[in-house]
Amino acid sequence: MKMRWTIPTLCLALLLPACGEWRTDLFEDGEADVRGWLVGSYRAESAWVGVMGAPETFVRVEADGSFALEDLPTGTFDLVASDGEGSAAVLEGFELYNRRDREDVEVPMEAGVRVDGQVLLSDGNVLWAQIRLPGFPAEMIFGEAEVTEEDGRFELRGLPWLPLDVELSHPGYGSSRHRITGEGPGDRLSLTVTLGPAPTGTGASCEPCQDASDCASGLCIEGESGGGSGGGGTCALLCFDDLDCPGAYTCSSLEGSLARICRPKDASCPALRATVEHRNCGSDEACGEGGLCLDGFCTLECSDDLDCPGGGSCRPHSSEPVDICE
Repeated sequence: MKMRWTIPTLCLALLLPACGEWRTDLFEDGEADVRGWLVGSYRAESAWVGVMGAPETFVRVEADGSFALEDLPTGTFDLVASDGEGSAAVLEGFELYNRRDREDVEVPMEAGVRVDGQVLLSDGNVLWAQIRLPGFPAEMIFGEAEVTEEDGRFELRGLPWLPLDVELSHPGYGSSRHRITGEGPGDRLSLTVTLGPAPTGTGASCEPCQDASDCASGLCIEGESGGGSGGGGTCALLCFDDLDCPGAYTCSSLEGSLARICRPKDASCPALRATVEHRNCGSDEACGEGGLCLDGFCTLECSDDLDCPGGGSCRPHSSEPVDICE
């Protein structure tokens, strides 16, 4: 068999000093760029490309399918792409050398791995949960919907056929991580995740708590108004919309989380508790922020029954020109 002599091999064979300009730094640690485009069937407006397991490297693909990954650490890695809609690509063992950019890299898109699943409680009841794929930017797979359906069902499409982790979590029921691996393009997997155990606390919404075990919902929110004098937080009820919340509450996002909780519409938690307890008072201040003291008892101003906590009714006051919760 004839050996094919190239400049580098000839220099090594003859040990010629004149070959000193040959790039000996290629195998050193460094950075380089990768540029190319996706080919095949995919949705360009939702497509991403990057290094498997390194979410900071992922970039959105341009409308024409082109992409530019800049300043990637050199070495051997898996280059992956997904449009989150059903198509994906995997270039295993992709090699990148120091200061040697890779141009015109074609990334062939194929049918990605699909995962159908559901999250359950340990008692068999259904439960919604937050979904996370460590190693991927959240928008790449989920867009802005990083939670399951209300019945706990979820569908992941356009995943690469490599081992990856799926993490399901719920503020009141903990989290669970599972390793899945598609066998190849178009593979379809199923995953059922059980979270629990269910909360055993008795605290209702707006009641003070020290930790999650105090709350019937299993969710104690630090920093929410209405905590007890000893510190801690407030029990909260998880929700999808206002229909999930009791009277006098509205469903709103929890800061720093995808969860939504029932919060008081207008009055504070202490005012809601004082109204439900029909607490004696001598002034509005004794009823908490947003509360009213009328006829020696704490209440709330309202416009209909939905403004009243604890199943109360909204009625005109007998002598004052105001509707109150009774």
